Amino acid sequence: MIPMSFQIPIFVPVLLAVSRSTVVGIVAVSVGMAFFWALYFAFMVKKRREEAAARKAKSAAAPKRSLFEDLCQTHALSAPGQSLLRELSKSLGLSSPTLLLVEPKHLQARAEQGGDSAAVASKLVEKLFGDLAQLSA
Repeated sequence: MIPMSFQIPIFVPVLLAVSRSTVVGIVAVSVGMAFFWALYFAFMVKKRREEAAARKAKSAAAPKRSLFEDLCQTHALSAPGQSLLRELSKSLGLSSPTLLLVEPKHLQARAEQGGDSAAVASKLVEKLFGDLAQLSA
């Protein structure tokens, strides 16, 4: 038995009063909106994946800097200094101009030879290694 104090909620009579075509219309609009948002979400996911792939391809295509270039930037070496180091490493048959930044003897020899590049070489020796007298002592 249902107790006498039981009351029907207010919205139930309202729902009973709504016609079947109105309910179908509301459901159709709801399904349409859900479909729209699902398509929009799928489009945005695809777009973000394409953008991420493009960024990845762009970063992979960008040339990586070598240790030599990093050291030149760290020591703020000028373009003539960098080209002298590359030229000297080729003439000495070194595998990398980076080795010239480690051993001062090659640059010191070029500075003592004289010529056009002697001034640049002596500036490089001073900038990279300081006073060589302290190094040999």
